[in-house]
Amino acid sequence: MWRRKIISILLGIILLLGVFPHPIQGKDSLKNIPKWNVGDKWVYDGGGNYSIEESDGTIRASASINDLTLQVDEIRDEDYILTLTGDIHLDAYVKIESISLETTINFNMGKIEGMLRISENNLEIEKFMLNVSGVIVISLAPLPLPFKAGISIEFVPGWKILDFPLATGKEWNTSASTMLFNVSEDLFNFIESLLDALSNFLPPEYRDFLQEIIDMVKDMLPLEIDMPVAYMKCEGERDVKVRAGTYHAFLISVEDILPIYFAESLANFIKLNYSQSDYAGDIDAKVELTSTDYSPPGAPEKPSKPSGAIRIRKGKEYEYSTVTTDSNGSMISYGWDWDGDMVVDEWSAFYPSGEEITMSHAWKKRGKYEVRVKARNEYELESKWSEPLMVKTWLSFTTPHRFSFTNLFSDYLLHILYLHFSRET
Repeated sequence: MWRRKIISILLGIILLLGVFPHPIQGKDSLKNIPKWNVGDKWVYDGGGNYSIEESDGTIRASASINDLTLQVDEIRDEDYILTLTGDIHLDAYVKIESISLETTINFNMGKIEGMLRISENNLEIEKFMLNVSGVIVISLAPLPLPFKAGISIEFVPGWKILDFPLATGKEWNTSASTMLFNVSEDLFNFIESLLDALSNFLPPEYRDFLQEIIDMVKDMLPLEIDMPVAYMKCEGERDVKVRAGTYHAFLISVEDILPIYFAESLANFIKLNYSQSDYAGDIDAKVELTSTDYSPPGAPEKPSKPSGAIRIRKGKEYEYSTVTTDSNGSMISYGWDWDGDMVVDEWSAFYPSGEEITMSHAWKKRGKYEVRVKARNEYELESKWSEPLMVKTWLSFTTPHRFSFTNLFSDYLLHILYLHFSRET
């Protein structure tokens, strides 16, 4: 039971925060606490499914979170202040045999906005606030119900999840902490309006029972929850492909159940897949990094926007140039994204810092493309992506005969001569 509790808490935090807030700087400075910069951003997509079937009823639910964006907004009083935004959607089916209740629930137009406070000195999570809004459609209710609720979580002391430096085989436990949990009055107002909407379908004893629970929870808030200590282990390293690209990452297991992939070069986790089946039901969840503009301290500057032809022909090679600098004067390799999927298609050789380089490419298919480039120094620290250059193929036409002005002039001259001699005859 306690393992399930740990996994549930971690999954909830990961899906809502989209981050394990413990960045790393580079292989030569793993023992130092690195620094985030204002404007650093990570974007994730995630979701999960839950189902349980018993003799008295069935519950099935699926949720998705899109464009879950975590961004460093400011640094204040030795704390990072991060903002959190995203879109959320939920579909559920509930059937309870004992009260003859069967309904579907849809959470539409869901938006989440939040704030995260993390210690700059030791990178522990200190506080988390989240507001959720949207519209809930219940098949038994006559009208859609507007939903708005807020939650706040404070960790005393701050909650530390990861322990650096990471290394294959390393084991540790998350720190002990007390979670102070609170919810806004909006949530209770919504629940009470929901009970009113379902009053014709719920037996009076159920309505009274639920109302008693609501009143009891109100009196208990804020809840104090002792965070279970979780066993963590770094299982190894591997290259992991996500929508944002392919990154070298550590595989970290939580209680030997929940696998998490953490990329040093991005100072964050990049992928999570979880699946569990037991007496409490079946659950699976996933989170994946879709984009980021984070670059670690010591990485090269963002390269200049590629310059070159913007009107191209299929199959013909064109040259494109860019340049950037490295603060330490390290040699730089350039990674080119030719098809606009934010994944490096080709790395160049290494060049001196500040030297403009040129690469050539030919597109096999007609279309529109966004050409980007990023830089990587000798220590494998990567820059942010450059601004994209929009490239488009020319329209081409096929004619049955070869066209030339010489042929056109000779045909015209022959036509004039034909008319002249035909008149004389």
